[in-house]
Amino acid sequence: MFENNMKESTEGKVVIEDMDPPILKEFLRFLYGGGVDNLTSYSLELFIAANKYDILPLKKICETLLCMHVTPSNAMHMYALGDTHGGTVLKETALNILKS
Repeated sequence: MFENNMKESTEGKVVIEDMDPPILKEFLRFLYGGGVDNLTSYSLELFIAANKYDILPLKKICETLLCMHVTPSNAMHMYALGDTHGGTVLKETALNILKS
């Protein structure tokens, strides 16, 4: 955003309106420190943010955690989440649960 001729580069700031403050805090904690304190609580939201901002290591960590929590009752939602946000492993995991 800062390297191209975009509004963010001319103003020197980025306004993030689609992420709640606790999620943004954990997102920035990952970017600057390499870890997340509340991954279990925010894995879904961080997965979406990591996909949007192309932070593949965070996306992979979140996807792995989400896969461990796919159940028959949430499999359709997880499949849609994986499909919408490029989570191939999540999508496949949810599909396997749905098939069984």
